[in-house]
Amino acid sequence: MTPRVSPPGTGGCLPEKPIVGRGFVARVQRDYEQFATQGLPLKLDAYLLDEYGADVSTEYAGLPVRNPWGKASGQLSMNLRQV
Repeated sequence: MTPRVSPPGTGGCLPEKPIVGRGFVARVQRDYEQFATQGLPLKLDAYLLDEYGADVSTEYAGLPVRNPWGKASGQLSMNLRQV
């Protein structure tokens, strides 16, 4: 069986325009505007779970990770000359 590959520029398997309700779009827009001026909630993971039903927790090497998105300080990659 030949694997299905989307034509270049089609965005893969996702629709060109997201299929979401107006209420959801309004909630995301409200959060975007609020977070841009007031910052993120102290417990972002709990907020995302309560507001959107999105559990962003995971685990790494058997250890729990509450929120896998974060900002690390410093350079995050190296090239061969830097090793």
